Amino acid sequence: MIDFLSTFIAWWHWVILGIVVMVFEMVTFTFIFLAFGLSFIFVGIMDFFWNTNINTELIVWITLSTTIIFSWYKFFRTKLLTNAGQSNNMLDTMGRVEEEIKAYERGKVVFDIPVLGSKRWSASAKATISKGTRIKILEVKGQLLIVEEFKEKKTQPNN
Repeated sequence: MIDFLSTFIAWWHWVILGIVVMVFEMVTFTFIFLAFGLSFIFVGIMDFFWNTNINTELIVWITLSTTIIFSWYKFFRTKLLTNAGQSNNMLDTMGRVEEEIKAYERGKVVFDIPVLGSKRWSASAKATISKGTRIKILEVKGQLLIVEEFKEKKTQPNN
């Protein structure tokens, strides 16, 4: 089989196969076929200049395809996931206490902008926080926010 392939596969077969696979990529949008197509075309060009055997061509094609796919997913692919909805998102959002929070008990808070999709949350704190006090989020634990009183830093005027 290898002898047959070495005898009857010319450099332009690789290039045509690369173009066909790249056209197929336009339908699937997976990037995998783009990597395969580019690798096929590279192997065809390599075969045109150096007239390599089929074993070398297959090894180069596999290595190049794998390298392109790995590089894409590791370095160039944009992340589809965002921090929206995650516990580390918007921890700097300010709010106020709507229902007094006693130390290590639950109370209600309202935020200036929605946090994880809602403006109103149940919250707990290490110290008692009275109604109307400005708060900031320390941590998100499931459906409970751990908050603390927000103390503005006062600046001293320069004399």
